[in-house]
Amino acid sequence: MSKDQPFSPDVEKELDLIRKCDVVTFIYPLWFGTPPAIIKGYVDRVFGAGFRFTDLATQKNDLFRGKRLAVVTTSAATLPWLESQGMWISLRQSFEQYLKAVFGFAKNYHYHADSVVDGLDQAEADRILYEVDAFARTICAEAAMSARQH
Repeated sequence: MSKDQPFSPDVEKELDLIRKCDVVTFIYPLWFGTPPAIIKGYVDRVFGAGFRFTDLATQKNDLFRGKRLAVVTTSAATLPWLESQGMWISLRQSFEQYLKAVFGFAKNYHYHADSVVDGLDQAEADRILYEVDAFARTICAEAAMSARQH
């Protein structure tokens, strides 16, 4: 799609939300060590709307510049197992680091909860939710401080 052509209403709505935010957040379970296809589809349709390869050299695409990318994931597998299979570094490099580099996010963050399976102990679920809350508050506080400085 050309930058001169209008975007579909659903994509334009998402772009408007992104323009207004300081933190873009993805929350998803890892499926076979990768984000679900719907996340990839969202990145393709929304992040890629009007984006051209030449934007990399000219840095004209500034929709995400200065914003933060936060990712919260869960998996049934343990983090040590994901690391031993090379999946963890691959995920972080091919998704988060790539999006940060291509789209110009100021920072990216990741929280991962592993061993999330049927029958998860309530205390463990509460611990995870507490940590996600602290994760989100920290990122939002950093974004607010950064906005005040500019």
